[in-house]
Amino acid sequence: MITARDMYRDLNLREGAGIEEIKSAYRMMAKSYHPDSVSARDNASPEKFRKAYEAYKGLLRNALSGASEGEKKARSEEVTGYSPYVFSAKRTSGLNVFYDLILERPQAGRSVRLSLPVVRGEACPRCLGHGSTLKRQGGGFVYKPVACERCGGAGFEERELKIDLTLTSGMLERGKVRVRSMGAYDHKEGKRGDLVVNLEFAEKLPRNN
Repeated sequence: MITARDMYRDLNLREGAGIEEIKSAYRMMAKSYHPDSVSARDNASPEKFRKAYEAYKGLLRNALSGASEGEKKARSEEVTGYSPYVFSAKRTSGLNVFYDLILERPQAGRSVRLSLPVVRGEACPRCLGHGSTLKRQGGGFVYKPVACERCGGAGFEERELKIDLTLTSGMLERGKVRVRSMGAYDHKEGKRGDLVVNLEFAEKLPRNN
């Protein structure tokens, strides 16, 4: 029997990931392993894609029905709005992005919500990450590669967005949360790092100068 933990693993997701994370992870797996995907090339794997698709359907069904194990645990604890925090440091290591946050210490047994800004890289939808497209030369039938007009030849686009995290008391005790596939993006390799959030607690938040 395939468990929720297996499905999260097949999509390279943390347990308890939300609907948008599930959808995004599935799109990335489809690009990487679907036999008809241009970006997959020699890495295409029908078996990996099948597992990713089954995991996507199962997790999405659970999330929409409110049956996600992570969400059930979060709902069993009191959550009151979004918790304020202060960035202590931001850094990167390879494709992984690290946030060091200082939070007000929550009461025992309570969960907190965080809304974090991230910059997410995506393969350019026009050139599919290649950085160039074919353009007809001289009105004939000769096509030559030219820099993609949409991404300027970079092969990827960056989008600023916010991700909402609900941290259970167990996550808060560990003091670290890893959010899969929300780190930096290498469009040449088609790989994405993780966002790692390290937590510190204070009775009163310091001022962010």
